[in-house]
Amino acid sequence: DTDHWSAEAVEFTVARELFQGVDDTHFDPEGTLTRAMVVTVLWRLIGAPRVDHAMTFVDVGPGTYYLDAVGWAFAQKLVSGYDAKTFAPNDTITREQLVTILWRFAEMPGSSGARLDFADADTVSEYALPALLWATGEDYFAPVEGLLQPKTPATRAQTAQLFMNFLCW
Repeated sequence: DTDHWSAEAVEFTVARELFQGVDDTHFDPEGTLTRAMVVTVLWRLIGAPRVDHAMTFVDVGPGTYYLDAVGWAFAQKLVSGYDAKTFAPNDTITREQLVTILWRFAEMPGSSGARLDFADADTVSEYALPALLWATGEDYFAPVEGLLQPKTPATRAQTAQLFMNFLCW
């Protein structure tokens, strides 16, 4: 839908083959993404390199579309999994997980004195705090109705907008 608030970001990410639609004619902007999908987007961004990886995740098996992407993200320390054996590739990614992965991809820049002045700032996980400070301070990450909603699943539209903001600003 060209009238959707995220149309420009969707077009931007699809044109660069970072994202694909859910089929040939639909993007599903309000749909969610999995953890595997997000690391695959970043992996595509750097050219989808082949990597030798030694992961311990038992839930990332051979033949999956995301095997190399997760292996690359793990080797780059962008993701660590829920524990040493569980990446949970099919779990819906939360807004704070998404921003944290992107922050790590950006090599963990500082937040330039930003503050999280949002009513739900106290619900941010400790690991995600520096990432959200950075992303909100740089205007990469947009609150929803004035809230961070860190534990809420990230929509495809929000993710496309975050990536476009990060790549263009």
